[in-house]
Amino acid sequence: MLDEYKDIKNFVEKTYKDDNNVTGKTFSRILQVIENDLLETYVGFLNDKGFIPKYNDGYEVALIFDRLQLRLNDGITDELLNGWRLYTLDKTGYDIELKVKPFDGQLDLPENVNINDEDDLTALIDKYEFGLNTYIETLKTEINDSLSTDGSHASVSTTTQKIL
Repeated sequence: MLDEYKDIKNFVEKTYKDDNNVTGKTFSRILQVIENDLLETYVGFLNDKGFIPKYNDGYEVALIFDRLQLRLNDGITDELLNGWRLYTLDKTGYDIELKVKPFDGQLDLPENVNINDEDDLTALIDKYEFGLNTYIETLKTEINDSLSTDGSHASVSTTTQKIL
């Protein structure tokens, strides 16, 4: 095992002493670290190239499992994808083929949602942002507990159950 992952192995062995799948849990956590490193590199590259617009105090990018979602942009070409791949290889040592995947999981709003203009959309975003902030304040202890255990499946599951 590489030295950089020994802390993960030790954490899993300590946390799941009686578990029969310590190797699988360790491997899963290591892959999550690598996946996060790749995503951070991807976002950095795209941000430097101007493909991620700033929005309020953040950026318009959605991290979704092992990929990310950007606004539709004709500037994302095969040439850019290859440059992005080479940049990532140089920064992480991982050579991952990149491709544009169509986003086919369209969100259908209920018929009673009537968005007439940008003000309506802003109000809708503000409404749900308030709701999210309320959840965060209400569940701050549970969220912090989950983070302090490095986001173990059990703690994330418990927090998610309370949210939903």
